[in-house]
This record gives sequence, C-alpha cells and structure tokens, in this order.
Amino acid sequence: MTCLRLAPALALLASSAALADVTTPLERAMYDYGVVEYCGLADQSVWDGYRREALAIIASERMGQEQVKRSSFNAALAVDLEAGDRGLGGYRIWCRNEGVTAATRFRARVVEP
Repeated sequence: MTCLRLAPALALLASSAALADVTTPLERAMYDYGVVEYCGLADQSVWDGYRREALAIIASERMGQEQVKRSSFNAALAVDLEAGDRGLGGYRIWCRNEGVTAATRFRARVVEP
C-alpha cells in the first residue's frame, strides 16, 4: 500500500529528471553558466563569453523565443537538480571540475578575434 502512495511522487520525480536532461547546445551553454554562477565563478568576462556563445547558438540554429525559454527552463532545472544531488560538500568537486572548465571556456570566447 505504501508503494501506491509513493507512485505519484516517484512519477513526478522521474518526469522532472527527464525534463532536466540537457540535450541541446543552448541548454548545455545555459547549464554550464548556471554551474558557474552556483559556484561563484561568474564575472563580467565569463558573462560576456556566455552571452556570445548563447547568441551564436540561437542565431545558428534559428531558435525562436519559445525554444529559448524552454532551453532556459531545462538548463535551470538541471542545475538545480544536480546541485541538490551533490549535497552540502559534494558541490566542491563539481565546481572545481565543471565550473572551472565552463568559466575558462566562456572567458576564452571574449578574447577570440
């Protein structure tokens, strides 16, 4: 009987996880910037590089406003779920690896000719 009570909660959790999959280049860029922000690694050059990357993706893929909004939602959800999964101390490795890598990539876009 307890399993039946948990079924709706588990279904909601599963659907949230499915929504949180980062599957497009724009979602990846948005997710990476979310990690950078979460980790406290964002500065003006990181922001500028992120904006350049995101705008280039939007233009090259000819994305509409609705697609951009959906990508933003999926990326934010993915960051939130990942941060929750990492726990209180587990985010340090996440920040050292994914956060620093993303911040470095975004900064590099600013100095590109």
